[in-house]
Order: sequence, then C-alpha cells, then structure tokens
Amino acid sequence: HLQVRAADRWQLDAASIDYVIIEADLAASRPLPASGRGLEYHTSEQVSARMRELADLYPLLARTIDLGRSWQGRELTGMLITDQPWTRELDEPSLRVLGAHHGDEWSSMEVSLDLIEALLASYSSDPELAAMVDGAELWFLPVVNPDGVAAYSRRNSRGVDLNRNYSYRWQ
Repeated sequence: HLQVRAADRWQLDAASIDYVIIEADLAASRPLPASGRGLEYHTSEQVSARMRELADLYPLLARTIDLGRSWQGRELTGMLITDQPWTRELDEPSLRVLGAHHGDEWSSMEVSLDLIEALLASYSSDPELAAMVDGAELWFLPVVNPDGVAAYSRRNSRGVDLNRNYSYRWQ
C-alpha cells in the first residue's frame, strides 16, 4: 500500500506501474474535531486554547510560549511546565515533547496534550511527579505542523516532511 498525492500519480503512470485507488480523498476520512473532551480529536487551535486555559489554571507551574506562526499563519503555541515557569533554570535538565510533526497523525498531538493535563492535575497529589517537575524544565509543542493538521497532510503547507528536516545525521 502506498499513500500518494494525486499530483504525484503521474510518476506511477510514467513508470507503467499498475495501481488501484483505495481512498481517493484521504482528508475526507479524517477524524472529527473535538466538541468536548472525549474520544474526538482537537484542532490545532483548540490545543492552543486549552494550553492557555491550563496556564491560567496553574500559573505557578505552567506558561504558554508564542513561537510564532506557521507558513499559513496558524499559531505555534508551546508550553513550559516547571516549578518556576517565569524563570529559566539553566542548571536543570530540559525535556522536549513534540507532537503532530505529520499533520495526518493526530494521536501525537493528543498524547502531548494529555501529558500536559496529567502533569498539571497530578502535581499536588503525586510527590514523585512533583519532584520531576521541580527538577526539570518540560517543554511542549503539541502541534509542530498546524498547516498539515488543518489539511490532514503528512507534510506542511510548503511540502516539507518536518520529521525528516532536522539537521542531525539525516541522509
């Protein structure tokens, strides 16, 4: 099975490769955005809004970070969770959690958001978790590719596969 953009099918035709189209419009089969917190998926805008709500609820543990805008102008919103979210503690280890590199893999966005919610909600009742939050900076960007999420596309709006675009040892 291959997932091929309609604009690229000419390459299969040019190579005389036979194929059968199983799903002509993959985006039409994408999951529904959330109307409430349940089994539905969020939009990238809903994820950003929820992080701002959580930062307001837990101002001593979390703050949102505006990382700019995507190529199509969508928010890139991050969150820092730590015991002093308004002060950089450079002597503490940092952990980075990134979701939705691929816009058609919404589960990574949801896992990132669920982890944020669980960390904040359990901080006061779980001493081991509190010690981890107190001793580290936990950086979250649940939606790396908001344009891809909106289009339900692996790549961003410029055709780049963000998960293959880091500078470290990619061939």
